[in-house]
Amino acid sequence: MVEVVALCVTVLLAAVGFLVNAQAARRAKRRDIRTQYLLDAYRSIEAASNRPMDSGAARDLEAALADVQLLGTAAQVDAAHRFADEFAGNGGADTGPILNELRDELRADLELGPLPDRRTHLRITLGSETADIEWSDNARISAAAIAAQKRAVTLSTMPSLGASAPDHAAVPNEPALFDAASEAWEGLRAALADCVESVEVSAATLGLDDQLNAALEHGVISEKTLKGIAGLQVMWSLLSHDARAGRPTSERSEEFIVLATALRGLFDAGIAGPVVQ
Repeated sequence: MVEVVALCVTVLLAAVGFLVNAQAARRAKRRDIRTQYLLDAYRSIEAASNRPMDSGAARDLEAALADVQLLGTAAQVDAAHRFADEFAGNGGADTGPILNELRDELRADLELGPLPDRRTHLRITLGSETADIEWSDNARISAAAIAAQKRAVTLSTMPSLGASAPDHAAVPNEPALFDAASEAWEGLRAALADCVESVEVSAATLGLDDQLNAALEHGVISEKTLKGIAGLQVMWSLLSHDARAGRPTSERSEEFIVLATALRGLFDAGIAGPVVQ
């Protein structure tokens, strides 16, 4: 009888130990998965900060915010909501609060000590002969302003821009400027569609992203042209959002017209494709 009781106790303890270990393993696995998703979210948000926005970075940012809202703490989810509200309202937002929330928890999970709020973001833009290097202690995403500022510096040296640049001395007429921006965007879209049709691909059946990919695959546009149009697509979305919301659009419309006209000029000049060595 004693032996039977001892055997039953042994089996019970083994079963309990198995269940406890299995539950602990599941918790550890869930924590590992959550940590990896939040780590990827941190990297995507940090990578998009202080950098011109393209369609790929925009999708990564959207996915990162969705993961934070799904797996983050209450403070992290609140920071994600505040970032999304500011970005939607102003076309740009400070990533500092959400990055700090994510970094603090990730370092704690990895048993690393706390750090000051300061973070340095290094950005290197490679040119033909030199590299422009920027760094900042402030992390900010501005899909329109940053992209427009950096591209405008490059495009302003092109001779073809002189006649197309808006007259900043005149009092801006916002509806007229928005209509002009819309016309410039449709003109650029039409030039891209013609390029796609030139390689016997039906542009009418494709969305913008598919048109860009088809044109790049067939070698009729360069990767830089693709990124430029993708960046303008983000700018156009923000410009349209501002117009529907009744917010001022004159400055953004002027920037958009200059950039869209410049890119359209590449198509008109037959130099939108890769450089042939």
